[in-house]
Amino acid sequence: MDELLIDCSIHLDGVPLKDVRTFKCGHGFCKTCVETLFAGPPPFKCPTCRKRISRKDGLQIFLNPHRSPTQPGTQSARRASDIDIDLTVSDDEDSAVERVSNRRKRTREHDGMLHRLHQLQQQVLAVNEEQGVLKIDYRELQQEHAALEAQHVALKGDYTALESQHYKAQRIFIELQKKYDAAASEAQQWRESCQKARADASAARKEKETQAGKMAELADRERDFRHRAHANKLAVIRQI
Repeated sequence: MDELLIDCSIHLDGVPLKDVRTFKCGHGFCKTCVETLFAGPPPFKCPTCRKRISRKDGLQIFLNPHRSPTQPGTQSARRASDIDIDLTVSDDEDSAVERVSNRRKRTREHDGMLHRLHQLQQQVLAVNEEQGVLKIDYRELQQEHAALEAQHVALKGDYTALESQHYKAQRIFIELQKKYDAAASEAQQWRESCQKARADASAARKEKETQAGKMAELADRERDFRHRAHANKLAVIRQI
């Protein structure tokens, strides 16, 4: 009879069927892993479902002698998931078949998990590659940030110098504004003085014109008086 290999769900490797011990929870492991499991401190729990188990509950699986699990000419060592077998346990044949069915199901789940793990590994590689690119971009951004920070410091120094010049120019502007206000006030006073002088000059011209008119009138009277005096003098002379 060809030797049948069963995958141990602890160390995930094929072991002969005769070395497998199955417990009441339906999960089985190789006797080496079982010995290691029971070498620890109690309570003992199934590594798969975490139910409590005991050493005395471990059952050995036997092939049904009335049915051969292999076909002539096939490979001498096969896994339970690859062939159709009829198993029996020392206490319950149906329970053993159910355990093997569950084991096959777990094997398929394990294969699916391995496939998913491979996909996740590919995704991790892609993420690591992307992370490497992002690290390069991050270093470049850090360099740009350092350059911008240096420019910021330089611009801040220029701004401080310009601000100092602005304050100085503002003080000069305030002083010039004061001088301008004083000059404007003085100019206003001069304008008022000029307006007053023009008014006085206009009044003086009018007064002068008035005086000139009076002087002309007096001159006319004087000429008339002299003319009449001369005429009177001539008249007196003629009478003499």
